[in-house]
Amino acid sequence: MKIRNQAKTCIAAASLGWLAIYPLAHGQETETDDNGDLIELSPFVVDASEDQGYYASQTLAGGRIATDIKNTGVSIEVVTEEFLDDVGANTVQDFLQYTTGGEVGGAQGNIVGASESGQFGVADTSAARRAPHQNTRLRGIGRPDYVRNFYKTNIPMDRYNTNRVDINRGANSFLFGLGSPAGLINSNYEQATMKDSNTVEVQVGTGGSRPSYRGSFNFNKEIIDDVLAVRFAGLHDRTSYRQRPAYKDDDRLYGAVTFKPFRNSTIRAHIERGQIYGNAPDTLLPAQAFDTFIEQRTPVDFFYNMQHFGHEEGPDYQEWLQMSPEDQAKFVYRNGPDGHARGGNLLLNHGDAWGYALVYDGTNGSQPSFGFQPYIAQNKYEKNGDQPGDPYWDPAVLADGTPGGKTDGNATMLFWRNNRYRKELNGIGPAQGFTSLDIFDFSKYNFGGNSDFYSHDFTTWNATFEQLLFDGNAGFEVGIDHENLDNDALTNFNGWKGEFLIDINKTIPLPMLDENGDFLRDENGEVVSMAMPNPNFGRPVYLTEPDRSTSFEERDTVRLTAFAKYDFEEKHADSFLKWLGKHTLTFLADNFTESRRTANTRHQSFSDDFNLPWQVGNSEADRPSSGYRRLTKMVYMGPPIQSYINDPFNPATPIKISDIIIQPSSADLLADNPSAPTIFWNLGPDAEGSRWYHTDNPDPVNNHWGVGHTNDFVNEPDAYVGDRREFWDRGTVEGRWEPIDNSTRRTEVRSWAINLQSMFFNEHLIGNFGYREDRVKNWLNSVPPEKHDLAEAGILGPEYLGDRSYAIDPQYFKPEDGLYSEIDKGPTGTGSWGYGGVLHLPRNLGIARMPRWLGLSLHYNFSKNFIPDASRNTFIPGENWSFETLPSPIGEGRDIGFTVNLNDNKLIARFNWFRSTILNGSAGLGSTLNQLVFWAIRARGWAVQDLDIYDPDRNGVIDVDKDGNPHPRAGDPRWDVSRIYDVLEATQWAIDDGWIPAKEELGFLEWNANGTQKRQVWFPGLEDTEDRVSDGFELNLTWNATPNWRIAFNATHMESVSSNIGPLTSFVMQRFFDHYNKIKDYVLWEAADTNSTNFPVSRWLGKHVLTYYQKKLQEGSSTNEVRNWYANLVTNYSFREGRLKGFSVGGAVRYMSEGAIGYPLMDYEVSPGVSVKVPDVDNPWNGEAQWNVDVNVGYQRRILGDRVTWNCRLYLKNINNLSSDNLSPIRANFDGTPAMVRWDPPCTALLTNTFSF
Repeated sequence: MKIRNQAKTCIAAASLGWLAIYPLAHGQETETDDNGDLIELSPFVVDASEDQGYYASQTLAGGRIATDIKNTGVSIEVVTEEFLDDVGANTVQDFLQYTTGGEVGGAQGNIVGASESGQFGVADTSAARRAPHQNTRLRGIGRPDYVRNFYKTNIPMDRYNTNRVDINRGANSFLFGLGSPAGLINSNYEQATMKDSNTVEVQVGTGGSRPSYRGSFNFNKEIIDDVLAVRFAGLHDRTSYRQRPAYKDDDRLYGAVTFKPFRNSTIRAHIERGQIYGNAPDTLLPAQAFDTFIEQRTPVDFFYNMQHFGHEEGPDYQEWLQMSPEDQAKFVYRNGPDGHARGGNLLLNHGDAWGYALVYDGTNGSQPSFGFQPYIAQNKYEKNGDQPGDPYWDPAVLADGTPGGKTDGNATMLFWRNNRYRKELNGIGPAQGFTSLDIFDFSKYNFGGNSDFYSHDFTTWNATFEQLLFDGNAGFEVGIDHENLDNDALTNFNGWKGEFLIDINKTIPLPMLDENGDFLRDENGEVVSMAMPNPNFGRPVYLTEPDRSTSFEERDTVRLTAFAKYDFEEKHADSFLKWLGKHTLTFLADNFTESRRTANTRHQSFSDDFNLPWQVGNSEADRPSSGYRRLTKMVYMGPPIQSYINDPFNPATPIKISDIIIQPSSADLLADNPSAPTIFWNLGPDAEGSRWYHTDNPDPVNNHWGVGHTNDFVNEPDAYVGDRREFWDRGTVEGRWEPIDNSTRRTEVRSWAINLQSMFFNEHLIGNFGYREDRVKNWLNSVPPEKHDLAEAGILGPEYLGDRSYAIDPQYFKPEDGLYSEIDKGPTGTGSWGYGGVLHLPRNLGIARMPRWLGLSLHYNFSKNFIPDASRNTFIPGENWSFETLPSPIGEGRDIGFTVNLNDNKLIARFNWFRSTILNGSAGLGSTLNQLVFWAIRARGWAVQDLDIYDPDRNGVIDVDKDGNPHPRAGDPRWDVSRIYDVLEATQWAIDDGWIPAKEELGFLEWNANGTQKRQVWFPGLEDTEDRVSDGFELNLTWNATPNWRIAFNATHMESVSSNIGPLTSFVMQRFFDHYNKIKDYVLWEAADTNSTNFPVSRWLGKHVLTYYQKKLQEGSSTNEVRNWYANLVTNYSFREGRLKGFSVGGAVRYMSEGAIGYPLMDYEVSPGVSVKVPDVDNPWNGEAQWNVDVNVGYQRRILGDRVTWNCRLYLKNINNLSSDNLSPIRANFDGTPAMVRWDPPCTALLTNTFSF
C-alpha cells in the first residue's frame, strides 16, 4: 500500500507540474526541416532510423537521456537493425556471439553454460535449457541483466518489435546502481511514429523433423497528422532445431500508441502478450559409465546371492575369502575384484537409492512397465530371515558368516559408474561423458526424446508521459511499467544426476513369477523366495530423477526522469562565463517492486495400496517431500549386449563400446502422475492400524524401540501385537509432483540518482559524474508451512491433519513470514558513485596539427552497482552467533582507452582496457558448508549415544553398563572408548562456534532423549562468497566503407579469475580439519570399534572436504569455458548498379582462442604430514581454438508497381561444419583427456523474405 501511494503521489506531482507550465509548453516552438515538418527532438527516445549501417551515434545507456556515444566513457555497443539483418538474428541467442566478448549458449552459441554443481562431477544443463535466453555471459564474469526500454525484464527479446539493442558492458551506476556487474542488454521496443510503415516477414529454415518457419508483421499508422499514431505487430514462430525433436513455439502480439496533444507533450504506451513453449536443444553429450563397464564388466546376482550366502548353494564368509576374484564376484557382498567399494556405485544417488523406481523398458509402449523398490531397506522387515519364504533375508543376516555390513546397510542394485578417479579423490572431479558420436548421434537426436520442456507466459505494458520545456532545455518523463511472467520447465535428462549405465543386475528384488505372471509357489502353496531374473539385464539404461521448476514473477515500476540543460558558451558568448561550458543535469526517481514465487518440485513415490513410508524404511518418509520417497525413472534405451549376457563372467569376452546400441527414448515422461503395477511385501493385516515400524530389535512383543531411538516413531501409540503374517502382494505405485525447494520473495527498491554531463572548450572535454542512492527492502521466505500445521492452527480443515506436504499457495506461504533485510543507500551504507570523462583532441595540438580526416579521443570511466540479492544467507560464528542475510554482491567497473575516428564517422575504432569486478559473489559452497555442519552434528550425536552404551559413567573406560553391571565388552582390545572422545573433541567447534545452538533455537535441530539426533535440516539459503575479476582489452570497429559496404570487427582479450574464495568455509575447515584427519577412519556410529571400516566418517565428510579444497585452490584460475581471445568480423556489400543491381553478399567470421578446460592434479599439504589431491591451476589443460564462418546472399527490388519493397536473403551459417558433426571438449579429465564435450553449432540455412510498404 505504501508503494502504491508513493506512485500516486509521484504521478500527481508530475501532472500538477505539467498543468502549471502548460501555457509555456504550449507556446514552445520546435525545430523544423526544410519542408517545415516537425522534427521530434525527444531526449528520452533514441530514433533508430538515424543509425547508419553498423554505426549508431546516440544511446540512452550513458545516463538515461539521449547522449552521443562519443561523449561517454561507458563501454556501450549498439547492435543496429542492419547488424541484426546481416547476421540473420531474431533473438539474443542469435546475435550475442557476434558482439564484443559476448557469450551465449544454445545450438548456435559459443558456450554450453552447464552448471558445475552436478553430482559426482556430472555437468548439469537443466538450468541453461529451462531459460535459454538467460544462458549468457559478458566479460566472462556473469549473466547480464535484461531491460526493455531500460525497464528491467526477464521476457526473452525478439526483433519482431525491436529495432536495435544496446549492450552496456560492466557496472554502470548512471543507469541503475542495481543489477549485474557484467552489464545489461537493452532491447529497444519500436514505438508508434508519425509515419506510415508496414512490414511483413516470412522465414523458412533448416530444422530437424520439420523445417523451421516464422512469420511476423509490423504495421505503423499515423491516424492524425503529427498527433496520433498506432503500431501493431505480431509473431508466429515455429523454430525446429537439427537436434530432433528440439523446438521452440513463440507467439506474441504487440501494440503501441503515441499521442502528442501539444507540440512538446507526448504520451506513449505499449503492451505485449506472449507465450513461448519449447524443448531446448542440449549441446552437451551426456555422462556415461560404458568405459568402466567394459573394463570391469562383472555382473551382479546380488539378491540371489543374499538368499543363498551360507547355504549349500553358496559359500559362507570364510569360503568366499578363498575364492578367485571372478567367483567372488558371483557372490559379491561389498567389494568387487577391482578393490573399489561397491557402495560407491549404487543406484542413482550413490547410496541414496530411496523411494521406488518406474521401469520404462518398452514392453508397455511409452508407459512404465512396472514399479519396484530397487533396494532392500535397512533390515526393517518383520521376519528378518527367521522363517523360510522371506524374499529379503534368507537365511538370517548375522555377523558370523554372512555378508558383511548388511545388518546395518542396504542390499541395493549395483551399476558400474565411472571410477577413474574415485579411488584417490572419492568421486571429486569431472564425470566421464561421451566423446564421440559413434554410438549415437547426439547432435542430431536428443536421446531423451520429447521428455523435456520449458514455457514462458507473459504480459507487459508501459505508459509514459513526456513534457519538454524552455525550447527543449528542460523536461521530464513519468513512466509506469508492469510485467508478469509465468515460467514452467521440466528436465528429465542431462540433469545433475543423469548418467548412462549398463544394467549388470541379473536379478531384481522381486519374487520369481511363473509363465502366467503369477507368483511361483512351492508344494505347500507358499510363494517361492527366489529373486526374479532381471528382464533388462545387459541393456543400456539412463537413470534420472525429474526436476520441475515453476516460478511467477511480477514487476512494477514508477519512474520520474527529468533533465535541465544550460549552455554558458551560447548564453554568455561575449563573457568570460563562456569558459564554464555547457551542462546537462539529469535526475532520476524510481520505485521498483518485484515479487517472485518459485517452486521446485520432484516426482515422489506414493501408493494407495500400501503404506509406502514403511517400505522405504525410514520414519522421515512420512513427509511427502522426503528424500526417501524419490521416484527414480529407469529408462532403457537399447537392446542388451548379447556377447555380454551370453558369457558375462568371462573377462576374455570381447566387448567394444561399438557393441552398445543406444536408441532415442520413447518413454512418456511428461505425465503428471505416472503409475505402474508393482509387487510389494505386505506387512500384514494389522500393520495399518498399529503404526508398525521396527523389526530388528530385542522386543518381539511390542516390536518397537524405546522412546528416543533414532529411527523410532517416538509417539507410536500402539504395540504390534496383532496378526503378524507377511506376504507378497500386488498394487500400484505412482509419482506425484511434490514441492521440495520453495521460496517466495518481495523486493522494494526506492532510488534516486543524479547525473551531470559537462562539456568544456567547445565540447573537447566532457566530464560525467553520477551519484545514486538505493533503499532496498527484501522479504524472503524459503520454509513453507506444512498443511498439517495449518490444520492444527485452524487455518485449514481437519482433513489436512497428518498431511505433511508443503502449503505453497500465496495465501499461506508469504514472504513477510520469512527473513527481512534492508539496504540503506547501498551495501556499504553509502551511495554509488560513478565518474568518467572524454577528451576529444583538437586538430591543432600546438606542436602538430592532425589531418582533417582524423579524430582522436581519450576516455575513462569508473562506476559501481550492486545486486539486491536477499536469497543468500550467512552464519556469523561465535558465542553471539547470528544467522542473517548475506550482503549483496557489489560490482565495480573501470574502462580506459581511446577512439580513432576517420573521415567523419566512416570508420570508428574504440580501443578499451577494462576491469570488471564482482565482490561478495556466490562461491557455490553453500551445500558444502551445510554438509560439513550437518555430518559433524550427526557424528557428535552418535558419539553421545555410543558413550551411553560403552561409558555411561564417563570415566573413559569400558567397565560397566548403564545399570552398573560388568560391560560385556570390558577388556576387549577391539573396543577403544577414547575414540569416541576423539569424535566429541573433533566436533566441539559445532558448539563453540554456535552452529548447534543456532540450529536448536531456529528449529532446525531436535534431539532424542538419549542425545541422538531426532531431526536436522540445513540452514536455508546458506552460501559462501568469492570475488571475481575480469581484466581485458576490447576493440570495437565499425566501418561504413561506402554507402553500400559496411564492416564491423571486434576483438576481446580477457582473463576472468577468482579470489577470496569461501571465507566462512575456510574458517570451518581451519577449526576442525586436523581433528578430522584423526577421526576420518573411525566408523561413524561405532567409533569405538577399531576393527570395523564400514561407513567411516570420511565417507560422509571426505567428499565435502575435497570439494572445498578443489574450489579453494582455484583462486587465480580462469572461469570455465572463458577463452583468452574472441574476435568477430561481420560485413555486407550491396550492388547498386550494373548487372548485379539489387543483389547483396555478406558473411561473418567468429574466432575463439584456446582456453582452460581442466587441470592436472598435484599434492597439496593442508596440514603437517597431510596432503590432498588438488587441481594444479598454474598448468591448465587447454581446449582447441575454434572458427565459425557464415555467408549470406540477398536480392532487393520494388514490386507491385513500386508500392512494395521485396528483400530476399539466404543465410548459410557455420559452413565450416558442413557435416554438423564437429565436437569440442569443454572439460578435461585430470590426465588431459576429454571428459565432457559439446557438439559445435551445426551448418544451417535460413531464407528470409521481407515485404515493406
